[in-house]
Amino acid sequence: MTTTGCRAHALAPPAPRELSRSRALTAALLAVVAGLAWLLGSAQPAAAHAELVATTPSSGTTLDRAPEQVVLQFSEPVRLVPDGIRLVGADGTPRAMVATARGEQVTAEVPADATGTLVVSWRVVSGDSHPVSGALVVTVGASTGPVLQQPVELAGSDRLLQGVGVAATALQHLAGMTLAGLVLFGAVVARRHPSGTAPRRLLVALAAAASLGVLAGAAVTGLRISGGGLAAVTSPADWLPLVPAPTLATVGATLAGGWLVVALHGDQPSRRRRRAALAAGAVTVVAPVLSGHTVTVEPRWLGVAADAVHLAVGATWLGGLVGLVLLVRRSLPGAGGVRDGVALARVTARFSALAGWSVLALGVSGVTLAALVLPGWSALLGTGYGRSLVVKLSLVAVVLGVASWNRQLLVPRVRRAPDAPAAWSAFRRLMLVEVALLVAVLLATGALTSLDPGGGRDSATPATTAAAPTPAAPPTAPTPAAEDHAGGHDGHGPAGRTLAVRRTLADGGELTGSISPVLVGTNTLRFEVRDADGRLLRPEQPPTVRVRLDSRDLGPLSTTATAEDGGRWRADLDLPLGGEWTVEVAVRTSTFSEPVASFAVIAV
Repeated sequence: MTTTGCRAHALAPPAPRELSRSRALTAALLAVVAGLAWLLGSAQPAAAHAELVATTPSSGTTLDRAPEQVVLQFSEPVRLVPDGIRLVGADGTPRAMVATARGEQVTAEVPADATGTLVVSWRVVSGDSHPVSGALVVTVGASTGPVLQQPVELAGSDRLLQGVGVAATALQHLAGMTLAGLVLFGAVVARRHPSGTAPRRLLVALAAAASLGVLAGAAVTGLRISGGGLAAVTSPADWLPLVPAPTLATVGATLAGGWLVVALHGDQPSRRRRRAALAAGAVTVVAPVLSGHTVTVEPRWLGVAADAVHLAVGATWLGGLVGLVLLVRRSLPGAGGVRDGVALARVTARFSALAGWSVLALGVSGVTLAALVLPGWSALLGTGYGRSLVVKLSLVAVVLGVASWNRQLLVPRVRRAPDAPAAWSAFRRLMLVEVALLVAVLLATGALTSLDPGGGRDSATPATTAAAPTPAAPPTAPTPAAEDHAGGHDGHGPAGRTLAVRRTLADGGELTGSISPVLVGTNTLRFEVRDADGRLLRPEQPPTVRVRLDSRDLGPLSTTATAEDGGRWRADLDLPLGGEWTVEVAVRTSTFSEPVASFAVIAV
């Protein structure tokens, strides 16, 4: 066929049947979007990670004598880790507390000789295998004042470790889904096509990559639960026993399913071997469900089913694209034309139909997952999980645009001219673009698995730097009489002084205020929030203030700000230990936005 003829085919309108099917799928996808809006609008608050609901005694309480025990009440059943509950006294030395966990409640025994300012630091594991930590402060008798700054062996967070976990999850998903999708493509789409079976060496590489990803992910889970950083990976005796059973089940399913697919590979496998390979591929692709966020949502059966369908459909799409790219490449030997173009066009048509309905199933399962996991619309922009989900959805929208172009123009073109190499080359190039975009989607998915849908401490927030208020104007909010703002370019106020704070919010607004006296003990943060035009902003809910001491893995300690006159806010913060504390102020500026202002103070 001449080049002119190929161009004419490219410009030819799609067949009526293709248009009708496309309109039906478009209408179905619009219904899915409407369902997402309705479900998120009516969703009840949900938490994929455990949250601390209450403590006995309450944090900040002053008691005449030490309580016999401290009780922590969580939103879901949790599991203890060795030395996960610690008591830090006036000398700064941590002591492991004898603790028990029964369902949602953790009880820790308090030593009878405990006096003064006490910090109870806790670390537990939620139902989806994520570690959750925090602390509470209790004073027994008279306050002992500043806690001595002696070294405390409480491992801090490791952002490199979190990055490795994201990469490991993405690798596991990418390799496992491609492996299972290739098996499905060969058995259902390519069928008896002589070149429809994936090369064995590719299946081996994918099984090895999935194995590496799931094993690395399990190691990261164990390290995070133990509180160790990435360097502790060389001491498996410290973290390997802490890897939860659901995570181990995911490891076993991924390894068994992936390598069984390789063992069942053959150029012309029997029907029984094809079915066995399909089953093994299915096990591989749904293995992450065993330890994902959906194991803690209600109803559990719906969450697990939606998650499994979402992964299976994604594998069908990704693996099918890779299989079709390989098949087209084999069928284009060079300048000699297309090898068996008619059979190739039939395979392409079957995959196009399957991919169309896969998109619909992907949308339905995605809506279900979002409605079950996200607390509501505000979580889409107000949490790290929600923002990452928006990125993923944006990438999916681009993929759908490319796929629609492919389906509407190039698929009809190759079906009309199955022996035209130029048409198949253009078709293959566009499929490669789809594959690259789907890889980006899976990278975003890897980030989602490490985040808390409720916006908790697990969120991947940018590293916080010390507050460095340049010689800024004093905040509008009244400050204590000793209003000598903390000087120095490092922004750390001297003892007994006031530190001025000014932070620009993500939506263009500004938080200004002050914190004093910048000492170990109770500190007062006063602030106000203005919008991008400088107008005083009244948040829809009282702002939440969280403090944590990363160097000692302490916190977060959370409190809700109280309103003062003139639209200003006040929060009393307990900083029981000396060191550099990160302060985060979460402000609900609108229904869909809750930016966080972060700064650091050194309590002495």
